Amino acid sequence: MAEEPVRAVQGVVGVVYGFFLVESPGLDEPPRFAFAARNGFLDVLDDVIGVHATSDWITAADVRIEAWRDPPTVDNSLDGSETSERTVLITDGSVHTRAVPATEPEIPALSLGEPGWYHVRGHRRRSVADARTEDFLLRFWPSDTPAPEDRSAEAEVDEFTRWNREIRAWAREQASSE
Repeated sequence: MAEEPVRAVQGVVGVVYGFFLVESPGLDEPPRFAFAARNGFLDVLDDVIGVHATSDWITAADVRIEAWRDPPTVDNSLDGSETSERTVLITDGSVHTRAVPATEPEIPALSLGEPGWYHVRGHRRRSVADARTEDFLLRFWPSDTPAPEDRSAEAEVDEFTRWNREIRAWAREQASSE
């Protein structure tokens, strides 16, 4: 059990469509969350976490991300916060944070450690300084393979998505042959 994080980053990220992304550079295509019945405010697919605000009126998130060696033993979470826990596969060993339409990270990458499964515990609360901002604390530590109910449903693949994937595969093939 650990009493303080190994590493941490903090910053402000835009909230668009009611959520923002925490993703690994290992993510090779846009996530397709089904947004069906959610278990808390974290949606998880391989290499990405969709973090949901309490409403679409929230426009920014003040986010702190922490890497831990073991589960945190101290509860220095945000006062009055709501908590959600999930497990995610991180194939690159690091994560960064961005708004949904942003093409570049808004909060720098944080090395979690070795690639693999990570437990993430999120804390969310309304900001005391600004009614359109929420505070988030996300803590990561190594985990075992998750139970099936820990995974979010991926949206069904439509014809446009299949076509898009074929183009990406072709482009990767062209780039690797040069």
